[in-house]
Amino acid sequence: MRRVLIITFIITQIIMSCKKDDFSNDCKSRYYYYNSKKIILTEIPNQGCISFYDTLSAETINQIIEQYQGIHILSIPSNSNHAIISVDSENCNETDKLFATIKNDSRISNCNKFFVSEEGYTLGISDVFVCKLNSSTSLSHMTELIN
Repeated sequence: MRRVLIITFIITQIIMSCKKDDFSNDCKSRYYYYNSKKIILTEIPNQGCISFYDTLSAETINQIIEQYQGIHILSIPSNSNHAIISVDSENCNETDKLFATIKNDSRISNCNKFFVSEEGYTLGISDVFVCKLNSSTSLSHMTELIN
């Protein structure tokens, strides 16, 4: 009985201390389907991904991103052409304006905010498209799909 009371107390404290993220109304919702289920995503105004046309050194990526105030690198995966960032922004419109400026850099191929699902999962979009084709797919069919 005591164990149940302790667990109930801990769960109550966690629920009371959790503050649900309040993403401004200016953030867009998007969705995709997975196994016929509609998955709804909402933009996160202060997190994102910046992709580069070439695989650049971490030092070069740092130099590019340092030009933009309010952007902080969270990680640069090794041998990658993108950086995970945080943004000093409270709303999506502010972040959109900053990202529009960043996209003008000829070395930047993609710049997007992260999304959060209704279940609380964070998802990002980069400019890399990964797929696995059936073994019966020919090179010409793959080229046709890409076109």
